[in-house]
Amino acid sequence: MMLSKYVNKQSLIGSAAAVVVLAGASVLFYPAQRSIGADTTKEMSINALSEQLPARQVTMFSDPNCGCCGSWAEHLVAHGYEVTVTHTDALNEVKDAHGIPHSMRSCHTALIDGLVVEGHVPVTAIEKLLTNPMPFGENTVGISVPGMPLGSPGMEMGRYQDFDAVAFTVEGNTAVVGEYRF
Repeated sequence: MMLSKYVNKQSLIGSAAAVVVLAGASVLFYPAQRSIGADTTKEMSINALSEQLPARQVTMFSDPNCGCCGSWAEHLVAHGYEVTVTHTDALNEVKDAHGIPHSMRSCHTALIDGLVVEGHVPVTAIEKLLTNPMPFGENTVGISVPGMPLGSPGMEMGRYQDFDAVAFTVEGNTAVVGEYRF
């Protein structure tokens, strides 16, 4: 049997990207994926290490009319995350309820393992935050890429802006978790 029966090109690229993420790369190529949600098939995997890691559960709150939010969710799915999207017209209330300072806000808010992920945060930065000591200990609310920088996951438009992924507290204290320079 041919490998192509089990793994499509996008899955192969996504698996290769996952290896780069696990190796600690600071800048990552974000492969295209066209579906949101967990892959429920039990097909052969090329990345045995990814089979050992449980899929992270993500709840994303976004405006129903925003296309870039869906593209960011696809970025997460391409890297093995399971994403549940909740569309709401009350995003500011969601952000207020989770203690996100105005300076850290972006177009969508996600919850992963009890932490806030605000905006177009790359998987490399999310994993770095989740697998290392929290910069502010138990006061760490989450991680953000403030604004909507071009070239960040979900904002791939052929142009790029440098950006940082920063951990933050309710009080607005920040610490850089990842730098992305183009």
